[in-house]
Formats: sequence, structure tokens, C-alpha cells
Amino acid sequence: MFNFKGKEKENTDNKEITPSEITAITVDQNSSDEQEEVKIPPITWREIKYLRRAKYDKIKDNFKKAFVLLNKRTGQIVEINAASPAHACNIIGWKARKVRILETKVLSAEETAPEVVDEKETEKV
Repeated sequence: MFNFKGKEKENTDNKEITPSEITAITVDQNSSDEQEEVKIPPITWREIKYLRRAKYDKIKDNFKKAFVLLNKRTGQIVEINAASPAHACNIIGWKARKVRILETKVLSAEETAPEVVDEKETEKV
């Protein structure tokens, strides 16, 4: 009815290739001595819009941790100062389930606080 018998005979005549042989062939064809450069896509206007809405430029110095996030869907990588990984995802406008945390950095007091120069001390000198 579906002509399966004829197809079975055709497949038995051909040599079957196992999945391990297929991967070995593709690795040999794709391997080269040169290192390929990995290009990380830059953040788009959408992420910039979310950062502006969150006033990130003003609040980034208030946090003691920085998170390096990878967006699984787009391949974008960002480093954001935030209280938690979920807060960092919310600041940039990414869904937390679509993000992978690559690194967590604890910022020192010197990195978080902006430099303040007292005008009174400079006038005395």
C-alpha cells in the first residue's frame, strides 16, 4: 500500500553511516588551524531604551555587585551593576529565564563611589 518493501531493499544495498562517523566527518571538514573570531552582537536601541527608563547612569553607583549576563536568544553580553541577577535583567529589559549569568563581581568601595573633590581643600593650597 505505501510501498515500504521497495524502500527497505534500497537501504540495505547502501552502506549505513553511524552517527559517530557523521560527527567525525563534520569535525574533520570544519577543523582548521586558524582560530575563528567570535563576534558578540552589540546592544540594540531596545536595551538602550530600557537603560534610560531605569535611569541606569544615575543609579549604577549605588550597587555593590556587577553581573555579566548572556542573552541566550541573541548572544548579547552585558555587565550591569545591580542588587541581584533578576534586578539586572529587569534593568536591561530581558526575561530572566532567557539569561545566563556568566560572572558575578563584587565591586569595591573605590569602584562604586565617584570621586569627589572638596573645593575647600583646594582653595587652602
